[in-house]
This record gives sequence, structure tokens and C-alpha cells, in this order.
Amino acid sequence: MNNKNITSFQNDLIKLVNDIVDKKIKKLNKEWHLGKIDSVVNEYKAYVFVDGSTISQLIPTNPDITFTENDEVFVHFINGNEKSKYVPYKRSIEPS
Repeated sequence: MNNKNITSFQNDLIKLVNDIVDKKIKKLNKEWHLGKIDSVVNEYKAYVFVDGSTISQLIPTNPDITFTENDEVFVHFINGNEKSKYVPYKRSIEPS
């Protein structure tokens, strides 16, 4: 293999890696969204404003986390499906 072929192979490999990373990032962008707690129903459910919406949605929450009104949270669209949502945790760290 000469230098020209090696450089071409390296460029093709770099492009392939970049394409794979871009696809993974796009998938993550479909699965993770930002939310804000409107009100807490119980330790398993809360009404959440998703992506700045003015209409809150009832979404299951992580029972191991204590959510309160106005908490900023991550909303996981499971497998990118907007009908299958879950709030696993808050977006901020509370000082101890």
C-alpha cells in the first residue's frame, strides 16, 4: 500500500466513525428531553411539562427520587417513542 492509499483508507475510516457517532447522537436526541415538574401525584407519577410545553403530561417517575413542583428533570422517551415516557431523575444536584 502506498501513502495515497493509506491516506484514503484513513479518511474513509474517519468518515465511517463520524457517521456512526452522528447516528448515535441523533438517537439520543430522540430519547432524552427536558422537563419541569408541574405537580406530583405520588412517588410513582407526576405531571410534567416536556420541552417547554404549557400542557403538562402525567408521566411515571423514579420512586427512589423525591420530586417536587418546579424540579427540572430529564424525560426519557423509551426507544424514542413519545408515548412511552419516564422521568428517571432531576437535572440538578442538590447541595448536601
